[in-house]
Amino acid sequence: KILHITVGSWFIGAKEVAITDGTFNLLNLPERPQKKGEINFNNLAITKLNLSTQQLSLYNDTIVAQKTLLTATEKSGFVLNKLQADVLLCNTLLQLENLTLQTPNTNLSNYLAFKMQTLREFGDFVKRVKLDVKLQPNAHFVFRDINYFAHGLDKPAIIKHNFDRPIYVSGHATDRIGKLKAENLNVKVSKTQLIADVRLIGLPDAQSTNIDAKITKLNTTTADLRLLLPPKQKLPEQIMRLGNITMNGRFTGFPKDFVAYGNINTTLGKLKTDVQMNLTQKIPQYSGDIT
Repeated sequence: KILHITVGSWFIGAKEVAITDGTFNLLNLPERPQKKGEINFNNLAITKLNLSTQQLSLYNDTIVAQKTLLTATEKSGFVLNKLQADVLLCNTLLQLENLTLQTPNTNLSNYLAFKMQTLREFGDFVKRVKLDVKLQPNAHFVFRDINYFAHGLDKPAIIKHNFDRPIYVSGHATDRIGKLKAENLNVKVSKTQLIADVRLIGLPDAQSTNIDAKITKLNTTTADLRLLLPPKQKLPEQIMRLGNITMNGRFTGFPKDFVAYGNINTTLGKLKTDVQMNLTQKIPQYSGDIT
């Protein structure tokens, strides 16, 4: 069913609009259970709502607003310190241009759009809502904030281990969470940096996600890999001896069962690889060529 914002051919215009310390509640029945750290779009409770906007127009099912500034808190625990953008909202699109988005742990800027068949699809965000995200350098986020919208990110051990670790990212990402495509991706976590074009199919279940990455550059160290991996995830002793690692090439497969080929420079020397790794067993297995 289509969710209509207005009735008929209404037109509403305003030079300036402001809301101070407001509240907003939405309940769609039947009520679904509320999970900690997740926004339930069928049972919203927003407080400390402060909104200012200019050149607001509302016609049929389309809202356009310039220089919009929003702060709010949702009962799930999500805190929006600042959202500033030029906004376009209709039944199939929420677009934020000239964007600045800040929470206590996230700072994103440039462009963000959510595309859908109807606004009701926000209730099934991961499977139904398409993203179009363009991020400038030095943008950063934490998985805890993403989990408010893309529920279940806290289940994989590696993400839970890094749930509040800042991830610096720039590039252009499109499509649904479960079929995410990223071009000119530049990611930095701790001392590890990845520059690549990436296709991810299967999120938010990280262990079951199929990865196809064309890697321009990967810089890391074995010490940083140990820091980023969960304590129970052991690396082979041969890898731990490599020290500083720089790589370019291709990675395809799953986090624990993949094929990787390319050129690797390490503290111990240079390698050229074309190997298949299987980390699902107690003793890691690999086959292929290393020269």
